[in-house]
Parts: sequence; C-alpha cells; structure tokens
Amino acid sequence: MRDLDRDSVEKNYARALGVIDGAAKMSGTTYKIRFISGVHEVLPSRAGAEAVYANLLLVGPPAFSAEEQAFAREIQKNLGVAEKGLKTGIEPFREPEKSWGSGSTAKVMAATGLDIIQDPKLLQKMRNEWLSKTKGKPYVSPLPPDLQPPVKK
Repeated sequence: MRDLDRDSVEKNYARALGVIDGAAKMSGTTYKIRFISGVHEVLPSRAGAEAVYANLLLVGPPAFSAEEQAFAREIQKNLGVAEKGLKTGIEPFREPEKSWGSGSTAKVMAATGLDIIQDPKLLQKMRNEWLSKTKGKPYVSPLPPDLQPPVKK
C-alpha cells in the first residue's frame, strides 16, 4: 500500500484487512498476509543535507569510467531521454535527491557521519528538524515486530 504519509497508509491498510477478512468469511476460505517490504515517508533534513554537501565539496565529485558513462547513456537512450551520461560536476546546493552511488559517496557519507558525531550543534539542528517534521510522533516500523526475513535456511 502506498500513500502520502504513514498514517494514511495505516488507515488504508486497516480498511483493506477488513475487506480481506470479510471476503474470506463470505467465501469460507482463509488467507495469509506476507510482507515483502515496508516503507516510511521520507523526512529530509536540510541541516544534514548541508553537511553532506559541504563534504561533497571537500571530497570532490565522483569519477565515472568510460564504461559506466556508456552504460548510463544506453539506459537514457532506452528511456527516451537525452543521452548525457552521468554528471561529473557538483551543482549548487538544493534539497536532497537520489543519485548514483560511487566511491566518492562512501567518503562523503563517512565524513558527514564524523561531522555529526563531532559537532553537537549539527546533531541538535538535525534532531530539531526531525522533531518538527514528526511533530513528536515516534517512529513505528511499518513491518510487524515478529516478522522474520524471507531467507531460506
């Protein structure tokens, strides 16, 4: 199930469970629910993103091989979009978004982790943003607490 926020997903899920249960009762059958994954809405942190950006400037942009660029252009071609390959420069700061991972990514994330550990003000700023966005509501996993990973033994 998907929706704009976790509360809406929970309401829709409860309704779907009612429908499933009712259909099973009407048909005299049983059902089993299997979870494959669970998602939660994104709660971006501007303070965290600014720390990541500063470390990206420090580490530098990722370097992609000719083979990686060719692969990216092939994907772009198949999607019918401009075949530009992967970006190799650093653009001005903006809100976080997904990007291709690389060795540079690991260095930037490690440096940002150190910043968070060493700078209590940054950690507090990030926490304040999170509290503001969640309005103090605690995180609850979308997966049942007794769910086991679907790994064959």
